[in-house]
Amino acid sequence: ESKLLDGTVQPKLIMDNVKKGVTAINPLVRTAGVTFVGILSVYMGSQLQLYFDGEKPALLQQIAAECDKHAGETPRSPVRGVKQESRRASVDTVLSNATEDDEDRPHHPL
Repeated sequence: ESKLLDGTVQPKLIMDNVKKGVTAINPLVRTAGVTFVGILSVYMGSQLQLYFDGEKPALLQQIAAECDKHAGETPRSPVRGVKQESRRASVDTVLSNATEDDEDRPHHPL
């Protein structure tokens, strides 16, 4: 399986949209799509090009060139997301702070 950031990539779920991007009429969208495919190749490897087997030769050349730019790169370590322990600690902190704030707040009878 392919890894993207800290989760597993499920290529079938995104490849229809990626194909729409690389075959778009708008050249800016098409260029962005090809660039994205190059970056995605870092995470998915050569299996990514299998999804483009039926495309036009010119598009395949663009995709191959973009993937070649990123050849040898390794996926970056995840920088987003909070570890489960940290997340739980921060929730506990927020809850305890909220409780302390409630205790300090004057109570008004209705």
